[in-house]
Amino acid sequence: MIIWAIAAFWHPIACRWLGGFSESDLKSKARISIYQLQQQIIYLAQIFNLEQELENHLIVANPTDKVDTHLGSSPTHEDDDCLLENAFN
Repeated sequence: MIIWAIAAFWHPIACRWLGGFSESDLKSKARISIYQLQQQIIYLAQIFNLEQELENHLIVANPTDKVDTHLGSSPTHEDDDCLLENAFN
């Protein structure tokens, strides 16, 4: 389960960082990862009887919603590089 969670989060970022993937492939990988992470959130909520909190706080967002609208712009490739570098420091 731990490896699955790590892979779900980092796989599309690592693919972007490595290069060699089309923007469409990267978006597809990101969508799959988002779905996998949402499934893990739902699983945790079910185990600890927190489903109501998910609904009340809209923790699991609709994939068509813009989640980071307060940022004003989309993360850049340089942001991904910083995330990778900081993750291993």
